[in-house]
Amino acid sequence: MVHTLPDYTTKYKMATIFGQIDTGELAARLGSIDTFDRRGNVVWMDDFEGPILKWDVIAVGTGAAVVLDTTYVKNGSQSVKLTTGDAVGNYAEISRSLSLPVETRLGLEASFTSTDHLSYYYFSLAIYDGSLEHIARITYKPPTDILEARDSPTTSKTIASALKLYPLEGLFNTIKFVIDYSTKKYVRCILNEVEYPIPTVTYATATNYTTPYAKLIIHIVTGYNSNQSMYLDNVIFTQNEP
Repeated sequence: MVHTLPDYTTKYKMATIFGQIDTGELAARLGSIDTFDRRGNVVWMDDFEGPILKWDVIAVGTGAAVVLDTTYVKNGSQSVKLTTGDAVGNYAEISRSLSLPVETRLGLEASFTSTDHLSYYYFSLAIYDGSLEHIARITYKPPTDILEARDSPTTSKTIASALKLYPLEGLFNTIKFVIDYSTKKYVRCILNEVEYPIPTVTYATATNYTTPYAKLIIHIVTGYNSNQSMYLDNVIFTQNEP
């Protein structure tokens, strides 16, 4: 499509600035945390900048904790620090329950730091529709550098290998995965600069008559007999994903 504007406008005549930007770019420049993948409509998001943690917490083992922290952040001045207990298999988890959005494609995005001393960590979206529990879960395993998608209550499918996320404490990776709630399949998973199309992978379901709602879960497990931590920032839940 040709965009015709009068000759006296500034369009295409500026060297270091540009005269027009769309509303998404405007929001990003004004400080929105929704800058990694702007597809979909935001249902809910948390930048962890508030004075209290608005999540449910489970911390197992000696020294385990989940707290707001200012040491390392993706944006703003705070993130949340998840610390496991000091024995192999100890874990830390945060979860947030939300009202169920429309039956459409849903997405979960989060930014996190990586450490080789975690056995695994996962990002999970659980949907309860009144008759089924829909369990979509992406797991990263640092010891083997494998990314997996849960495809049954007990099994997972490898979607990427040899990832090698750099275990630098202040370096945040970003992951986003999308599911099609109507077909019970994954759509895609994006980790940093790489997108993995996974439309043939069916996520797990189980009979469950819980009243409809959605639940976001981030979970880490230590692979060493010592406390291990991960910093988490900018969690976004979306609907109407393409």
